[in-house]
Amino acid sequence: MTNQVNNQHDDISTVNHADECSEEVGDVLPMQEDWNSARNRVLTSNTAQGVHKHLRALESNRSHVLPRWIWELLQNARDVADGDANLEASVEVCDGELKFSHNGRGFEPDEITHLIYYGSTKFELEDPIGQFGSGFLTTHLLSPIVKVDGRLTDGREFVFELDRSGNSVADLQHCMDVSFEAFQSSLAPATASPGSVSTTFRYTIDEGALKVVDEGVRTLALAGPYVTVFNNVFKSIQFRTPEDRCILRVKGRASLADHIEEVEVNVSTNDSETPKCHSYIVAESDKVAVAVPFERRDDDVVLVSPPNVPKLVLGFPLVGTEDFSFPAVVHSLRFSPTEERDGVYLGQSGDRANQENQAVLEHACRLLLSIAEYAAKSGWSHSHVLAELPRIRPQRWLDETWLRSCLRTNLVDSIRAASLVLTESGNAIAPNASKLPIAASPEAVEKLWLLAYPLTSLKDTLPRQSEAQGWCSAANKWAALYDCLPGEFEETMDGRDLAECAESAGSIETLRAQLEDGDATAWLDELHRFLANDGFDEELRELNIVPDQNGRFCALPELHRDRDISNELKEVAQLIGWDLRAELRDTRFGMFSDEPGAGDIDSDDVIRKLIELLRECMESPLDDDFKRASVRLFTWVATHDQWNHLEGFPTFSDGGNSSVPIKLLQQGDDTSERPLAPIRTWPEPLQKYANLFPRRRILADDFAAALEDTSVWSALNERRFLRTNVLYTHAISLSFDDFLPNEPLPEDDEEKDEHRTDGTVEVKDVAYFSGGDIAILSRVRQNRKLAQLFWDFLIQWLAVEDAKGLETQETACVCGSSHRYYPAAWLVPLANNRWVPLEGRRAARATASSLANLVRDNQFLTDLLRKSPQALALLKALGVSMPELIMELVTTDDDERAALDETLAKLLTSVGSDWNRLQEFADDIQEDGELFDHLAERRERRRMVHENQRLGALVEELVKESLEGEGFHVRRTGVGSDFLIQSHPIGEDEHDRLELVRGDRTWLVEIKSTRDDSVRMTAVQARTSVDHRSDYLLCVVPINLELGDPDSEAVSQHMRFVDGIGVRLAGICANLENFENLRDRVTIEDAPGFRLEIDSGSPRIRIGRTVWEKGFVLENLLTQLNAMDNTYEGGHG
Repeated sequence: MTNQVNNQHDDISTVNHADECSEEVGDVLPMQEDWNSARNRVLTSNTAQGVHKHLRALESNRSHVLPRWIWELLQNARDVADGDANLEASVEVCDGELKFSHNGRGFEPDEITHLIYYGSTKFELEDPIGQFGSGFLTTHLLSPIVKVDGRLTDGREFVFELDRSGNSVADLQHCMDVSFEAFQSSLAPATASPGSVSTTFRYTIDEGALKVVDEGVRTLALAGPYVTVFNNVFKSIQFRTPEDRCILRVKGRASLADHIEEVEVNVSTNDSETPKCHSYIVAESDKVAVAVPFERRDDDVVLVSPPNVPKLVLGFPLVGTEDFSFPAVVHSLRFSPTEERDGVYLGQSGDRANQENQAVLEHACRLLLSIAEYAAKSGWSHSHVLAELPRIRPQRWLDETWLRSCLRTNLVDSIRAASLVLTESGNAIAPNASKLPIAASPEAVEKLWLLAYPLTSLKDTLPRQSEAQGWCSAANKWAALYDCLPGEFEETMDGRDLAECAESAGSIETLRAQLEDGDATAWLDELHRFLANDGFDEELRELNIVPDQNGRFCALPELHRDRDISNELKEVAQLIGWDLRAELRDTRFGMFSDEPGAGDIDSDDVIRKLIELLRECMESPLDDDFKRASVRLFTWVATHDQWNHLEGFPTFSDGGNSSVPIKLLQQGDDTSERPLAPIRTWPEPLQKYANLFPRRRILADDFAAALEDTSVWSALNERRFLRTNVLYTHAISLSFDDFLPNEPLPEDDEEKDEHRTDGTVEVKDVAYFSGGDIAILSRVRQNRKLAQLFWDFLIQWLAVEDAKGLETQETACVCGSSHRYYPAAWLVPLANNRWVPLEGRRAARATASSLANLVRDNQFLTDLLRKSPQALALLKALGVSMPELIMELVTTDDDERAALDETLAKLLTSVGSDWNRLQEFADDIQEDGELFDHLAERRERRRMVHENQRLGALVEELVKESLEGEGFHVRRTGVGSDFLIQSHPIGEDEHDRLELVRGDRTWLVEIKSTRDDSVRMTAVQARTSVDHRSDYLLCVVPINLELGDPDSEAVSQHMRFVDGIGVRLAGICANLENFENLRDRVTIEDAPGFRLEIDSGSPRIRIGRTVWEKGFVLENLLTQLNAMDNTYEGGHG
């Protein structure tokens, strides 16, 4: 259309020149004026037709093209810019008028004529963008009449109304002619200074147009900065309305790298007095430029997505390309736009315009990649915004298939291979070498990233946490471009991928090693929750990511739900080879609390299977694991009152390696075969007899060690699973053999059946007492030591515990009479069986002779016969005579028995045949256990007195032999037993003392014998020594027991005399009264060799060997006495 108009119009100067010539030629060329007029009329008419047609087209598409008004005006201003960075343009809206002004150069004559008559001269300009043809016509949708105020390039000024309000072609033609005449008539000399406003367009707008104006102003605020970025001719663009104000001003440009620069645009609004700086990184070539906004935030530079502005720019935004699938704004003066300037033809045909546009966009992809690489290399954040391609939307000027191919080949493939993804460590890696979390929502992406980052294998492949959502968005956009799912990209990672990563670990332990913080349980629980919340239910059930209770990963359907199964039961299962934990879900993962999985298992289920497995183990030799499992399971069942599980429960007996299985069964009271509880649970007095009972029927002590609660064992006894006491009560029907043997019962067999109780009577029996190889009576008959223990058991325990059983009772018989019996049912087999072992593996019944032979070599058992009333009761029940048993016990042949008879006769004689006295004596012996000891002590004392008398007589004889020839008389003044035969004194209050007399002088010699290292003196003897200190001698006779009784020579050789003893004891005797009332044992060292000992108020002075062994011998006695005599006489003289 522009070319057509240009071909139809001549330059306005040519028309004026023709008019001038016609005046001069006049009559010469009378026809020329007619031709010129005709031509002008035709041209004007054609123009009017074109304008009318175009205006109608614009009006029919008013809503689509009207928003372009602001860009059409700015485009025409740019084309008349007078140099770089000098152009200022403004839009003002006030009082129903819109005013657009700029300070570009003035109109050329052709330009103002084209403005009025429609058309353009822009094809003559370099890089023309706007047009005063169809482009400017768009602004008439704001108002059909535009007031134009401007100047020509020669400086002349004009003001006129450009009217395009005609409703018909003729009207429109008339309006254009009137407008041209108004222009001509308004021309006036220049008054404005250079650089001031050169052109102003004023539009009168109504309420309908005001909304469009506001939309245009809003668009200018968003996209205006890009106009200043791509068009360096602009110094500023501003607009004002009554409500808003905005000024866009280029702050500066700075080179960042080859063909890459930073452009800063200050934006001032009425909201702030301080301009806000908008920054853009721009990559430019001779064909195209690409701009991406960014922001400086603290110490970071962050790329941001362009706002909702046209993505394609031909000097100015091509309105309608806001949804174009490109993550940046592309500017190129080589774009060939559509007629409506709402896009550029891309791939619709193979013509030159399409090819050129395609080449421009392909080049723009490479420029965008260079921006991305620069930003990543510089550490700028959010490079993902350059990879987030908007979805391709259908456009009439766009071949979607071509654009998809172009973007994949020239942009996305390159982005995926470039090092654009910044990690938390600050490294830049290519997307296809990274793991980009993808999920359905930003929250899910965040959660997925938080789950993946602790994994050491993923940590350095993940984008920064703050950029994870951006890269997720980019991957989703790629998927739309490649017509695939985001998860199909190798570099993406969704919940399933992360779950598969966890699955590859295989266990909690391995996963823990792969996590930085090591808390694998919490991590895996969060993964489960994420999968459930993000729609990965199938993966939760399909993948092996649910840990069993060993920590091994399994699939959810493979594992049972643990219904509060005790850990103890799981340990028991482990002991016998059942890995129960491998079948149970880890209970720490509450995500699956409502999931049945393989089904529920509770403690009852486990116990039943454990018992079944233990029973199978009982068919083989019992190993330690079986024993531990049996004990622990038994303990758990018993302490949790799970009695129903004990029927048939597999246990084992005491006996170490020889243990045998025992299966617990509830049995009646009348059976002797019920197992016995562990020994330590028995009554304590019974425990020492445990060896009498068959070990194979006694539960191992391991059970008691594990289960110390005695009430539980009592409950087991009450429920008849086992016995905690070997003595038990039950009811039986007595028969002939159960009655006492001295009852008047028939001997012939035919009548025996007629003697039995009509009902039952309550008796007591002993477990495993008789009837079988393991019974007590069977085992003791071959083991003398065991039989002796059995006899001890019978007397000291059984006869005591079942004392009532040894008392006869009477019961009715079917014969009509009553018979006596013993309630101790164990007496019958005890009396009737041969259980007392004899020589040669023979055994006898319990008789006086056999029992005497059994206990004869065991003093303890022998004593029991004399001291235990229970023994007498037992023997009586067995029909064994105690005197006869004693006779057999104390004699071995007829001679000894005759001697015993003689002794008994002496006893009878000694009491005058008074049986009562003899009975009393026997009772005394029986009741007073110390009586025999007392008699033995008196017997020993008599022997010692006799020995002391003999030794005193020997000393007396030796002293006489030594002194009587020298005038001394020797006589004994006291008879006692002051000699120590053992280590303790006997009869120390008595004494042996010699009196030596010569003339009127008398000496006292205190005689002490000792068999250890000291002698002791009583308080009386000590005081005597002090009172007679000058004529007192202590004679000590040491006795060596190893040499036998001392003779005269030995006594003479070893005896020692000590003088001055009274002097040395004076201090002790002075304090004796202070100690005689003491009742506590006290020992006081007075001087070396002397020690005072007090026991219950009885003082003794112990004189040590170091004192008396320094005394003089018998040979020196005379000399010493003479010396003492001389000293005595000198003292008196």
